[in-house]
Amino acid sequence: MRLKGCFGYSSAPCNNPGASVSASSAANSGDAPASSNLLSALQTPSVRFNSMSEARLFPSNMSYLKSHIRDALDLVSKYDGYNIPVWQFTRACKRAKESIPSVDKTQLVRMLRNKLLHHAYLAVEDETHLSVDKFLDTLKRIFGPGRNSNYYRGQLSNAYKKPSEHVLDYIGSPLKDLRTAIIEGDQAIFDRPCTELEISSIDSFTLESFFEGLPREYRVELRAEGYRNFADACSKVIAIHKRLEREDSRYRGSANSRNNQARACHTWRLPFVLIRSVHTLRRDDGNIPVIELVSFDFRSSVAFMLDTGAQLSNNKERMPQ
Repeated sequence: MRLKGCFGYSSAPCNNPGASVSASSAANSGDAPASSNLLSALQTPSVRFNSMSEARLFPSNMSYLKSHIRDALDLVSKYDGYNIPVWQFTRACKRAKESIPSVDKTQLVRMLRNKLLHHAYLAVEDETHLSVDKFLDTLKRIFGPGRNSNYYRGQLSNAYKKPSEHVLDYIGSPLKDLRTAIIEGDQAIFDRPCTELEISSIDSFTLESFFEGLPREYRVELRAEGYRNFADACSKVIAIHKRLEREDSRYRGSANSRNNQARACHTWRLPFVLIRSVHTLRRDDGNIPVIELVSFDFRSSVAFMLDTGAQLSNNKERMPQ
């Protein structure tokens, strides 16, 4: 039997008899031909190739896959064991793994190993990891706090946003880091992955701790707006933070303008006043510092107390220099 090649692009006989049989059976059964299936696969962004011959048939898809891998790895920052929490690095590695699931596991481990620096690289330099999970477990065992999930639950219940802390820093660390630590701690205790019900319980506890750790004005506005889950609460808190920042800057601007007006009025009420010198009037009750002002309106010297501005004397004669 002669097809238009295996894929409908040439009239050469098909070298793969299995493909010919499948194509003929598809034609006899009334289904779409094999060439249309392969053309649809060509338009699919991610295709897993079973052999190098199949990979050569899709050069454009291979270049897209390389760029996709590069974009996924750009999400993972460099890690030396101390610059960021180990939980933050593991979350980034898992996001990269989920975005490129068809990549070989050992190859992905080698690419993630290139993100390590200094002590972090020395810790896994001589070890062989066949999966990303084993690779991350080694890093967590070396650079993690080494506590159980109950310890992280206590830390999460005591977490709060500090006055000078940005709301994004409060959301990212410690909240997300502690949530990840609790999940992985429970998985280590149970020796199995957490179920959806267990993860939902951890998320509810994280959401409650997140709400209680916010300042009062944040809690009031967030309760008024309402929220569905942790992600929704985080997005609304970020919007609340931006709104409060705008209000604070507006208040600071109006306060500065009032201060400038007060200084301008004070200068306008004392025209042509020259500060001559500072004198000390000695009395029995102690020394009182005064300052001598020369005003062209009064044609005399006026002495004021430095701390209150109360007038001490209005002498017609000039005070001695």
